[in-house]
Amino acid sequence: MGRGKIKVIVIPHQGEDNLHKGVATAWQHIKLGLESIEDYSVYQERWMPDWDEVIVDCKSGDDLESIATQLMEIGFDSAIFIGGDHLITYPILKCLVQRYPGLYVLHIDAHADRRDTYCGRKFSYATVMRRVEELLGGERVITLGYRSLVPEEGGKLFRWDELTEAIEELRTPYYLSIDMDVFDPSVFPCVTHPEPGGIRFDEFMKLLMRLPKFVAADIVEFNPHVATWWPSSVFVATILREMLIKVAAE
Repeated sequence: MGRGKIKVIVIPHQGEDNLHKGVATAWQHIKLGLESIEDYSVYQERWMPDWDEVIVDCKSGDDLESIATQLMEIGFDSAIFIGGDHLITYPILKCLVQRYPGLYVLHIDAHADRRDTYCGRKFSYATVMRRVEELLGGERVITLGYRSLVPEEGGKLFRWDELTEAIEELRTPYYLSIDMDVFDPSVFPCVTHPEPGGIRFDEFMKLLMRLPKFVAADIVEFNPHVATWWPSSVFVATILREMLIKVAAE
């Protein structure tokens, strides 16, 4: 740790509209999970690369411009971002789109996250992909794995059994956003809004191995306060290891 060009950038943002508080503490639990797993992946047959840890100051609450400004000051070539809630994806993409004007997003989530407002707010974990569509264009935002939405939420939405169709819509360069509630809550319960059903770890790995290399990615909505956190911390740490290997691939 701390010697690589890849950055793990932690954005412990927790919106005022979060139903159960706790996502801001995700990183300290993931770090404990990293201590429990091997640095070598039997799935990709590669070692986890060295990486640098950077913590973004989120004391200013929902000040997304402050987060975006800090990210611009940090600078990064390759990064995995750790939430916090899903709203962090918006300021990240505000920075990335300047470097990649044609950027696509592959959004893996149990929810569409495309409400126009939520609890009276335009910017929320429940509206983030609507705001991202406004930023990038709706044709470049692809959601995979949804199993909950409301009628107003349209867009490029695919269930997990439509995985092939979703991948066919994807173009590079792209950004990968993973909401941990896409996983089956019976195997990953530590999320604020669990939805019955969902995917297993092996299904996620099959997707990751099929995908082209991404320019950056995030892991969001791990809430260690809502269920027994230790197995879930190891689960997220393993996801992080696999994504670091993927983003480091030549």
